[in-house]
Amino acid sequence: MLTGAAADVDFVQVDVASASSTDRAFGKPWRASVAGLPLTVFHTAAVIVPTERSRLLYGFTEAVNVRGTENVVSAARLAGADVFVYTSSGSVSIRPVRFWVPPWSWRSWPEHYAQLMDEADFFRPPRKHEAFFANYPASKATAERIVCAANHAAFRTGAIRPCHGVYGHPTDNTVGGPLNMGVLPA
Repeated sequence: MLTGAAADVDFVQVDVASASSTDRAFGKPWRASVAGLPLTVFHTAAVIVPTERSRLLYGFTEAVNVRGTENVVSAARLAGADVFVYTSSGSVSIRPVRFWVPPWSWRSWPEHYAQLMDEADFFRPPRKHEAFFANYPASKATAERIVCAANHAAFRTGAIRPCHGVYGHPTDNTVGGPLNMGVLPA
């Protein structure tokens, strides 16, 4: 990012969990050649820890994914953004699987073993924290509602729920890591 065309792209380091840091980043003046153009913000910053389920561990995820989103929405609005696109997660609609099936039950498979991933849950009251498989999707569901509640004619907002990891680089989380391991524990 320090050579070639990438070096011409401005970079501002920010901690989205800090309102002042986020405001400072969004308050940086634009080049005169683009200052008057419409502004679209793509908010993709997130903490992704799919293994943490306990509310006792929710603080870090909440600080970035929920309060960070509030900070970015607020700063984008103050900066005069016209459009705000939030990257949520398809995991928001997933419920935790209940693997224990009592022997006297008529069910022969775990509850929520197969699930439909859609956005219908968005139009219902938010589920309780325990109804999400981890802190990550619970925080993303909360942030989606913050983003969509900020929508109005002068500040169009929306959330997308990608359901596949982005892959292709040797260090990506989806396939790069496992492919680069000498031994893959299973």
